[in-house]
Amino acid sequence: MICPSRPQAPKESCMHRCRVFLLLLIGCLVLASAAADQRDLIILRANNQRKLAVIDSERSGVLLIRMTPNSPASEQRLSEVASWTYREMADGYWPQAVQARDQGRLAIAADMFNALSTTGDREWMKVYGAYNEGISWELLGDWTKAAEAFGRAAAIEPAHRLAMDAQYRQAFAYARLKNAAEASKIAAALDEIAKKDRNKGAEARARAIRATLAYNGGKAEELKKEGRAAVFPREDIEVAVQFGTFYADAQRQLGLLREARSEYERLLAIRELDAATRVPLQLGFAKTLLDEGDQASALVELLRIDALPYGTVDQKCEVRYLAGKLLAAGVVEAKAKGELTEANMAQERTARLLLNAAANSASGLTARSAAATELTALGPISDAPAGSPADAAKVPRSRAPADGGTADPKSKAEPNPKPRR
Repeated sequence: MICPSRPQAPKESCMHRCRVFLLLLIGCLVLASAAADQRDLIILRANNQRKLAVIDSERSGVLLIRMTPNSPASEQRLSEVASWTYREMADGYWPQAVQARDQGRLAIAADMFNALSTTGDREWMKVYGAYNEGISWELLGDWTKAAEAFGRAAAIEPAHRLAMDAQYRQAFAYARLKNAAEASKIAAALDEIAKKDRNKGAEARARAIRATLAYNGGKAEELKKEGRAAVFPREDIEVAVQFGTFYADAQRQLGLLREARSEYERLLAIRELDAATRVPLQLGFAKTLLDEGDQASALVELLRIDALPYGTVDQKCEVRYLAGKLLAAGVVEAKAKGELTEANMAQERTARLLLNAAANSASGLTARSAAATELTALGPISDAPAGSPADAAKVPRSRAPADGGTADPKSKAEPNPKPRR
């Protein structure tokens, strides 16, 4: 018996099924992509593997994560993690604030970090925003605002990875305000954590606070003792550099020049430092060299700092004043001896450029008025007739570089902000 052949499906029906399958596949990919967009990026140490997950919180030693927005929470050990980036860090207040901070526009950075903290709906936004706002005010020397911002950062989530750092830096700000009572209260709380949990980081922070209070009282030996005992664990590099920067300059100001120089050299050897953190260390090191009488080495350091596209308005003003003053001293000496050479005249032009930039700065430091005084002391330009309008004191403001820029007109360096976690 011959069975009738089965009719074949029309070609149009096959094409229809293919289209439906492709649409379903595309839909799945779109949904998967949408889910990925809701997750943060974690880079693991093992072969730099990329891992997408929602990071709910940062705790001591672990990240609290969810593999998808609706999945249960789990822990990712920080020892296994190289870095992590929150999905919102690419846009909005965060990248703008980081760039402003790294370019030395600290007041603007503080306002942007504050906006991130007060308008953000995720924990990282609130903590990172308030904490970095505090750092910006700290760098500006506005200790009242720094203490308030760090206090907010510490209160958001007491178990957060940065909570203890925020507590310490609030106490440090109180100490700089000479509010010994509030600073000592936080130091005592950190001592309790150190004893209870055998936490070396808490002990180091408590000692750093007491070192700062010792500096306020002009107690050099106590400063040195507590500062040396403030040994931070390797994972606390950021706060270690923050205290180390203060500790080195405090020793310099109290006349412990050998100790200050050693501390600056140790800190500047740390490779992980970003440019904004390195500038105050370089400036402090240059000032230490000056205090030691090594003017040639100090000048090299100062000119190196001025060539960088980083630094606050105050830092740039001080650097240019100090460098210009050193160069002007050699010119004045040559003039007094009547031995002015072409090299001296070139040195004088550079000195005038630097001093003019400092004198026209927007800085509130006394270095600004001191630079104007140095210009006057230089007198008329050496290769121009006496009384010539080319007198440096009459150089128009437009010739001075903008604050934050380099005094070298040939420098084309561009900022390269590096976001900091």
